[in-house]
Parts: sequence; structure tokens; C-alpha cells
Amino acid sequence: MIIRCAVSSAPTAGTPPVTQDVKVASGPASTLTPKATLYRATAGTTLGTEVNAYRMLLGMTDGTTSRALGAMAENGSAVGAQDCRTRIANAHVIDAPLGASGAVNGVAAFSSFGAGGSTVSWSDLLNAASLITSVDWYGDDIDVKVVEFTHTGSQNATQDVPDLGFAPDLAVLYSHWSAYAADSDSADGRVGIGYAVKTIAGTIEQFCVSDQNQDAPQVLTWKGGTRLSDTRCAYRTDETTDGAGLELTSWNGNTPTFTKRDAAENISAAILFVHFRTPRALRAIVLPTTDPGGGAPWLDTSTTGNKTIALGMTPVAYAMIGTMLATKNSTNTTNSTRSVISEGWWTGPESVCVSIQAGDTNLAGTSSATRSVTSSKLVDLLKPVAGGTLVRDWAASHVDVTPAGLVVNIDTASAAARLSAIVAIGGLDPGPILPQRRWRRQLGRM
Repeated sequence: MIIRCAVSSAPTAGTPPVTQDVKVASGPASTLTPKATLYRATAGTTLGTEVNAYRMLLGMTDGTTSRALGAMAENGSAVGAQDCRTRIANAHVIDAPLGASGAVNGVAAFSSFGAGGSTVSWSDLLNAASLITSVDWYGDDIDVKVVEFTHTGSQNATQDVPDLGFAPDLAVLYSHWSAYAADSDSADGRVGIGYAVKTIAGTIEQFCVSDQNQDAPQVLTWKGGTRLSDTRCAYRTDETTDGAGLELTSWNGNTPTFTKRDAAENISAAILFVHFRTPRALRAIVLPTTDPGGGAPWLDTSTTGNKTIALGMTPVAYAMIGTMLATKNSTNTTNSTRSVISEGWWTGPESVCVSIQAGDTNLAGTSSATRSVTSSKLVDLLKPVAGGTLVRDWAASHVDVTPAGLVVNIDTASAAARLSAIVAIGGLDPGPILPQRRWRRQLGRM
């Protein structure tokens, strides 16, 4: 298995369809063809440069099945007029909403896999420059499949995913709560990102971050919230009361089982399932904001410098999510925590993150400080400030991996506790050393 990230500027000129390669130029897997890709995009033209627009565009494909969702929030709109929108598609990998309600601001479909990544085809070009990033999954030792799963049962009812043809070890979920459809638009910006893994011990670890922004908010009454949970892998975060969540309760061979939690309404997610043919150490955890002692994972964001995160294994790749929240399983509708999300991947050769911040309506009655950034960090968290001033809340960069976990550098500290979550993929698990294997190892040393 090899995981690589690629970054490419989306085309803004030409007559559609316009193709775009999203591929790594050199290094591991640059001559190999991936089996699946996760796509992410925000506005902007260069790494580390933020723009005055909230854009979070997510997609996934296994070459056969594709799903896309895109959320946006306008910047600088009059009170009651700001568009917060979500677009979805069941055959694309990028589907971007425009400020005007229901309008399209760019559509790309998966075209083909090739050496070092993939090619997408734009049937409608973005109206502004954007960086497209991919997380590509390579290797003859993995099985992958993208499915859309909708839990239609009652609260606390179980429902199986149809037979995948393999027993998965990891799941990546992109959710906007409802079922995916062809080129659909809805009011409110909605984004959910979740992960679930099966550890070497056979236990399930999972988490999700979910976010909702109300369309056309009034002065100081913007409803919505951000939620980070370590008991769900998908969650519906609403304006006033939260809705249903998905908990992965059994891997159950080739048919994973999800249990509906918290409410009886239907909830959907696009899911990339991955099976490692040789067992790997896997973790999916929300980190405490202070060191609880005993070697447990922790991340202190209040000071700069290197921070060690103990995972009990050596990662070969990992993803890190950051929010402005300080409490797990909480709904937050305060101005300072809404729509502040950063998700980054470290794959060895590179690290890339996408971050969004939706701001709020200020006393003057205009929306302010909606921002996006794609950078080479793990976390690049933007902070809303009255009047539209941009401030980094906290930022973290990859430093190293160790036999026990990883090291990150907090290069911009936060004055308050901030939650983060990590999904880590370790090296091959050698399994138990049986007597015969131990005797052979000793012979080899003679």
C-alpha cells in the first residue's frame, strides 16, 4: 500500500469539457495507477494563501462509483442575503455551488486513473481559481470500494451495507446528511467527514466532524454548529436540534453494520471502504486537549513547539482534523466555533490540508471573515474576527514518526483548548512470533 497526495490548479479557461491531471510528478507510486481517490478543494491559487470565500468541495471514486458534495458561504453579503449552499452529485467528484441560490460553480467528473494519479473532466469550469487536492490509494495489497449508504431504519436499529466482496478495515465517510442525487442544490452549507477503523485487537474506533451553516442569516442570529464525536462516524448537525448519527457497530465480514443513533430520521453518507490484505495497525481517535498521563495520546495547542502523540504504533500515513471545539460530542452555536474545520493528510513525501471558516454576520449587518485555505500543514485553523480580519487560531505541521506514534510542531498556538482527531495507518503487522518462527530467526543470526 502507498498513499500519495497531489495538488493541482483547476482550469478556469477553455471550452468544456476540459480535462485536468491531478497527479504526483515523482517519488513513490508516481509510476503506479491508484485504485481509489479522495478529492478535496477550496478556493485559492497557491499553497498557504487564504482567500475571501468559504469553499469545501469533497469527492471520492473507485473508478466505477463517484460521489461529490460541495458547501459554500458568501463573504461580505448584506444581512439576510448571504447564500449558504450545498450541492451534491451521484456521478461527479467535484460539484461546486455558486453564491446565487441553486447556481453551479464548477463540475468535474472522474475520467481515468493513470500513472501517479487521476484525470478529471470539467463539464462546467469554476468561476475562480481553486486548488484541487487528491489522496490516492495504491497497491495490489489493498481492496477498495465506494458505496453510498442510507440508513432508513428507526432509532437504534441496525442496517448492513450490501456485500462488499471483502472484509474492510477502514472507512472514510463524506456526508451532507441526505441521500446523494444528480446535480442537486439545497439551502444551508452542510459538511460531514468521518473515519472508522478496525484495530489489530478487532475493536472499532471512529470519529466524525460535522458542520452546518444557516442560509441567509440575520444579524447575530446565525444558527448552525460544529460537532466532533468519537462515538459516531457521521452526524447530522442542525440549526437548533441535532439529528441522526451513524455508529459503525460491527465489521461483520463483508457486510459492515451501522446502527442509527440519536434520532429516527434517515441519514446518508458516501463511504470509501479499504481492506488491507496484510493486517496493519490502525487508530481513529479524538485527542484530549491536555496530557492525561499514562502515555495516552494528547495534543496541547496552547504553546508552540514539538508535541508527541502516542498511538502505540508507527504511522506510515495519517489524517488529522482540527476544530475550534474544546468538548467532544457537543453542539456549539456560538460565533467563534461555527464552520472552523481543517483536515490534513501526511503521506510520507507530503502533507496537505484544506481549511474553511464561515465567519458570521457582524453588527453592521454584513457577513464577514469567510475564508478558505489549502496549505502544506496538517492543521491550518482560521479564526473569525469581527470586521473580517483574518487570524490563525492554531496551526500544526508534521515533524516525524516514531515507533510509538508521531510528532507534530505547533507553529501557531491557540489561546484556548482545541480538539483534534487522528486516523493513522501503521506498517504491516508481523503477527505473533511462533516457536518455529523464533527458531528460524535465531538460525538466521548464526
